[in-house]
Amino acid sequence: MANDVASPKPGFAIGVVRALLNRRFQVVLLGWCVLLTAVLFFPDPADLAVDTHLYVSAYHHMLAGHDAYTSLYSASSNPAGPGALLFRPPPVAALVAGPIASLPGGDWWWLTFNAVALAAAFLVVRSITPPMPILDGVLSPRALTVTALVAWFLFQPNVQELAYGNQQALVLLGLAATAWGLVRGRPAATGTGLALATLVKAWPALFLLPLLVGRRWRETGWFMVAGAAGVVVSIPVVGITPWVNFAHALVSGGAGEMAASGYNMAPLVALLPGIPAGVWIAAAVVAVAATGALPPRRMLPAAIGAFLLLWPVVWMHYGGITLVALPMLLGERPLTPTLSTAWVLFAVRVAVAWLPATVLLLGAAAVPGQVLRAQARLDRWLARHAGINKPTAERAGLAGVG
Repeated sequence: MANDVASPKPGFAIGVVRALLNRRFQVVLLGWCVLLTAVLFFPDPADLAVDTHLYVSAYHHMLAGHDAYTSLYSASSNPAGPGALLFRPPPVAALVAGPIASLPGGDWWWLTFNAVALAAAFLVVRSITPPMPILDGVLSPRALTVTALVAWFLFQPNVQELAYGNQQALVLLGLAATAWGLVRGRPAATGTGLALATLVKAWPALFLLPLLVGRRWRETGWFMVAGAAGVVVSIPVVGITPWVNFAHALVSGGAGEMAASGYNMAPLVALLPGIPAGVWIAAAVVAVAATGALPPRRMLPAAIGAFLLLWPVVWMHYGGITLVALPMLLGERPLTPTLSTAWVLFAVRVAVAWLPATVLLLGAAAVPGQVLRAQARLDRWLARHAGINKPTAERAGLAGVG
């Protein structure tokens, strides 16, 4: 009888590497990251619905003929304290949120409205998300959809948006429609979706630049028509004065002061605080415009990555737009490890985590070939140090990117 010699058990480090290479473990680990970031970085309960009250206050200021862009808000209408916040979005934002949030139990009505908008954005993005071969056999299609929906709502920027009652859900829905239009070749959806996002926040107008550089005139035309329609519809309600005040606030908005805020998530501003906000704005404009040379499926993700990397003022809820960018890059190439890493880093409420996250997103969109090769080198290195050769790893269902 031959002597059976038990093979030595792998060390802890090798066991960890082998687990990290397993696709099922990767999915479980990603799920735990979702739950932990949602719990550990939940917004301060003292600030719940703070943006909701800001929209309501601005709405009533406009109806009364007052300037909502320079008025200081009283403690009764602003939980953060008198004078702590000023209204900065376009007047349409107050006209959408104000009436809903002014109803009895308005905070809950507005929360429901935003949750529905987030769900609608999920459905739109899901319809253009390519299949992910790396997950074949790991999750059933139904389980994958449910997991993605839960992860969508537990994504930290979205948690913060819902908790604070911000209007970022409409921006996400508008950019989802923009992405759908670009992928499906529907100029009306592209332009109208971007106009919706811009009517409630000013900064999505930057994403018009790639359309102009790419000579997408029909999309640009729809943006102009839909945007102008939103302005015209609002004038009989609040008049032209709020738009004049908005334009003045946009020019003299104090970007430098906001960039120095402790709440600012802009990854490079914290590392290079001496650079004026105007320089960051100019760099962001150039970088976002340059993405117009990329194919449709990579153009918007690259523009979003450039904006989040270079814009001088980035609040946590701005990160929600990565839920449009990241899924668009799946499927065509096995970039799932890179995109999953970026997703987790965007869910961390620390500005320094957003630096590698934005670089990964921008790289996956602008130079996917180089990112793919880097993934392959990392995969080979991990497999070698875990004592796994490539064919064995693939037969065992371990994650490869080749």
